[in-house]
Amino acid sequence: RRELKNAAHIEIDTKVIQMGTMNSGSVRSKYITIKNSGKSTLNIRKIETDCSCAMLELPDDKLLPGDSVSTLVKYDSLFKKGKQSKLIKIYTNDPSNPILTLYVKAFVK
Repeated sequence: RRELKNAAHIEIDTKVIQMGTMNSGSVRSKYITIKNSGKSTLNIRKIETDCSCAMLELPDDKLLPGDSVSTLVKYDSLFKKGKQSKLIKIYTNDPSNPILTLYVKAFVK
């Protein structure tokens, strides 16, 4: 229990990133905020996506306790059509939430 109390805890302002309606071939970006609300350093071990069209780039793979970072999520709609939903998984050292799943949604004309 004591270790859990002092562990890193990841928080994110939204788990669903709505890119809206866009034309095929266009790229849209939105900012999200990732925060470490724990008492230890948060380590981002890996970022995995189910499609190379959805991208999340973090400037650093470590967040100190209380720190937050605003980062871009990009979606490239090239060769896509219709309703789109892509996954981005963030693997961390947070014991209560080791894998955080984000959804990038868009409608491509």
